[in-house]
Amino acid sequence: MRSPALSEYREGSAPHRVTVVWQVIALRPEVPAMTRENAADPPVARPAALPRLWRATRERFLPSFAHPNFGRLWRANAGAMTAHFVQFLAQGWLVVELTNSPFTLGLLSFFMSLPMLVLSPVGGLLADRLSRPRLLMMAQSVNGLTAFTIGLLVATGAIAVWHLAISATLTGAMFALSVPARYALISESVPRALVRNAVALNATTMNLARVIGPALAGLIVGAAGIAAAYFTMVGGYVWSILNVRRIDADEHRPRAQGSPVAILRAGVVYILSHGPIRSLMVLTLAPALFSYPLTMLLPAFVKQDLQAGVQDLGLVTSALGAGAVLGALALVAAPEVRRPGRLAIAAIVINGALFVVLSFTRFLPFVALVLACVGTFQGIHMALTQTIVQLLVPAHMRGRVMAVWMINWGLMPLGLLPLSATAERLGTPVAMAIGGSLSLCVGVFVALWGRQLWGLTAAGLNASDEQADAARDQSESQTPRAEVAAGD
Repeated sequence: MRSPALSEYREGSAPHRVTVVWQVIALRPEVPAMTRENAADPPVARPAALPRLWRATRERFLPSFAHPNFGRLWRANAGAMTAHFVQFLAQGWLVVELTNSPFTLGLLSFFMSLPMLVLSPVGGLLADRLSRPRLLMMAQSVNGLTAFTIGLLVATGAIAVWHLAISATLTGAMFALSVPARYALISESVPRALVRNAVALNATTMNLARVIGPALAGLIVGAAGIAAAYFTMVGGYVWSILNVRRIDADEHRPRAQGSPVAILRAGVVYILSHGPIRSLMVLTLAPALFSYPLTMLLPAFVKQDLQAGVQDLGLVTSALGAGAVLGALALVAAPEVRRPGRLAIAAIVINGALFVVLSFTRFLPFVALVLACVGTFQGIHMALTQTIVQLLVPAHMRGRVMAVWMINWGLMPLGLLPLSATAERLGTPVAMAIGGSLSLCVGVFVALWGRQLWGLTAAGLNASDEQADAARDQSESQTPRAEVAAGD
C-alpha cells in the first residue's frame, strides 16, 4: 500500500508535489501553493516599529494636530513668535551697543507694553465682534513692515533710539489687538475634548520660539549683523500670514453685538462675578509686574555682570525658553492636572524664588540652569492659565476675558520702569532680588485669598465648561442684541 503523500506527489501538479515533499522532509505545516491567482498578492508586512511609535505618540500627546485648522494656527503662531523673540534679542543688543543703559532697555519695553494696557480692551472687543483670522493677518502685516523698516535703518547706519521707540510701540499695539483673537481661536479649532491638549501645545509654540528665536538671533547677529536679524523677522511674519489666511474655524462663531461700552462692561462684570477667573487675573499680576520685566534686563545682566557676549546672551535666553518648553510639554504629557489652581499658584511662588537665587549667581552655566528652571515654571503657569480660561469662559465671552488678561501684561511698565531704574542705580542683581521677592509675595497672597482658585479641581473645571455653554445658550436667547447674535 502506497503512502498517501507519495500518491499526492505522483498524481498532483508540479507545484503541489514540491509542497508535499517539503512537508515530508522538513515536517513543516502546509502552506498555500503559489499559483497564478495569488502570485501577484504582496506579502503582509508587519508595521515598522518607528511608524507605530510615532502613531502612538501622535494619538496620545498630539491629537489636536489631526485638525487642520489647529495645525495652521500652530504654524502661524510659531512663525510670529519666533520673529518676536528674534526682535527681543536683536533690539536689546542694539540698545546696549547704542546706549549701554539698562534704563533705556526698560524704557523701550515700556513703549512696547503701554499699548497692551490701552488697546487690550479694544483687541478683546474686536476679537468677539470681527473675524479673528483677519485680525491676525492685519497685525502680522504691520509687524513685518515695521521689522523691514528697522532693518533698513540699521543697514544704512541711520538707526536711532527714537526709531526703536516707535517700532516697540507699533509691535505692542499689534500684540494687544491680535493676542485675544489668537487665544480665542484655539478652542474654535479643535473639539471640546481636545481643548486642554490644544492649549498646552499652543503654549509650547511660544516657548519653542523662546528657544529658537534668541539662539537664531544670536547666531545671525554674530555672523551677519543686527540688520540681518530684522530681515529674518520679516520671513517669520510672512510665514504666519500664509498659514492664518487658510484658517476657517471662525466662520460660524456667534458675534458680540451692541455698543462697545456695553460689550466691554459685560466682560468686566463676568470676570468680577466668577471667583476663579478673578483670582487668576490677580495671580497674573505677579509675572506681569515683577518677573517678566526682569527678563528684559538680561542683555545688561549678561554684558555688565557676567562680562559675556551676544552669543552667551542667546544661550541663557534660549535656556529660559527651553525650560518653558519642558513646562508646557509636561502638561501635554500629563493625562489631567487634578488641582490646576494650586499648581498655577505654586509655579508663581517658585518662579519668584528662583529670581532671587539668580540675583546671587555669576557663573554662566549656573545662570543658564536657573533660567531654565524659571522658564519651566513660567511655562506651567502660562499653559495652566490659558487652559483654565478656555474651559471656564464661554466662547462668546472669551475674547474679552483674554483682553483683560492682556491688560495685566500691559501693566508690565508699572513694574518695569522702577526695576530698570533700580538696575541703573544699584545694579541688575538688586533689581532681580526685589522683583523675585515681590512676585513670591503675590503668589502667597493669592493662595490665602483666592480660595476658589485654590480649591479648583479638574472635575470642577469640566463641570464649569458645560455650565459655560449653557450660560452662553441662555444669553443668546435672552439678550441677543446686547450680548450675542449669530453672524456678523
